Amino acid sequence: MAGCGGVHGVRKSLRGECYVPSKPSDFIKLELIKNYQEAKKMNEESKPIWQSRTLWGVVVMVIAAVVDNFGYKIDGGEQVDLIDFITMAITAGAGLFAAYGRIIATKKIQ
Repeated sequence: MAGCGGVHGVRKSLRGECYVPSKPSDFIKLELIKNYQEAKKMNEESKPIWQSRTLWGVVVMVIAAVVDNFGYKIDGGEQVDLIDFITMAITAGAGLFAAYGRIIATKKIQ
């Protein structure tokens, strides 16, 4: 949590008051508040799951492991290229789907 006036060890309470934590429970409360604020920020800045490069990385990793059993090798560089291609293709597909939806729409946009 940001300090008050840049003084080391001085903290700002939820009420905006500056204080120096004195008990271990004060430090725990500060960490819980900080973790809550970070989690809240992450939820506010969320994205659809299909835009997650982590998800597609896992999918490609599993595919690479499966095809490896059949004698084909996909090295790390190829996996990165494949992830980039998948995310680009999904984004392009979503754009085309949105355009298609607008074309077949029966009502005007006001």
